Amino acid sequence: MDPEKDILKIQLAEKLIRSGVFWSYANVKAEEISDEMLIEKVLIYLDIEEINSLFLIYPYRIIKEIWRKEILIQDPFYHSLNILLAFHYFHIKSPEKYIHSISHRHQLSLQ
Repeated sequence: MDPEKDILKIQLAEKLIRSGVFWSYANVKAEEISDEMLIEKVLIYLDIEEINSLFLIYPYRIIKEIWRKEILIQDPFYHSLNILLAFHYFHIKSPEKYIHSISHRHQLSLQ
């Protein structure tokens, strides 16, 4: 990864740590947070500016995959967030229908 992306990644991780997102972990260091965890937590806990930064660090497809795998399946808990992310970042024309479809498929896979 290039140095500018590394710096941005550390800044995002430190912001999450300062926000208390990792309160249940003992002495978390920014460098120890996995890419998957960083993407998931930024999408859930930080603001638009920080979410925009993710797209400077990681490919679109990876961010979308983590959103679908980790956050979207937790609908309706993150319903409003999922609508925003689906529409604004992932350019899904019918977010409600898409979210329902993915959530339904996930529920069926658990049976």
